[in-house]
Amino acid sequence: MKARNISRLLFSNPVTKWGISNCCVCSCLNWQAVMEIYTMYRAQLSMKNVCILFDAMHAVALHAHKINSNAELCAKFQEFGSVTQMQDPPLENESYQICLMLLQNLMLDRPPDYDEAEAELYLVHVCREVLEFYIETS
Repeated sequence: MKARNISRLLFSNPVTKWGISNCCVCSCLNWQAVMEIYTMYRAQLSMKNVCILFDAMHAVALHAHKINSNAELCAKFQEFGSVTQMQDPPLENESYQICLMLLQNLMLDRPPDYDEAEAELYLVHVCREVLEFYIETS
C-alpha cells in the first residue's frame, strides 16, 4: 500500500484523529516536562542528565521536522486543528532552539562530569542536522 493511501486511510478514520490529538498532546507534554525539569533542577543536573533531556527534545524536533516536511500531513494537521480548536504542537524551530540552549548552558555550567569533547560532538551534530535541513529545503 502506498504512503498516500495509508495516510488517507488513517486520516479518514475518526478513531485515528483521536490518535493524532494524543500525539500532539504527548509532544506538548514532553516539551513542557523537559523545560520544567531543566528549570527546576538545572544546578543539580549532571552532563548525563542534560544529555537525556537533550535527546528527548531532539526527538520532538525530529518528529516536528518529519511532519513539517510532509505537505499532505501538514494540511491534515491544520484541518484537524481548526476542527478541534487545538493549539499547535511544539514547533520544529522552538524544539531545536531548546536543544541548543541546553547545550549552551551545559558548556557554561560545566557540571562535575562535564566532557568538553562530548558536548562539542552534540553541538556539531545538531548544527549539521539543522544546516542539512536548510539545504534540503532551499
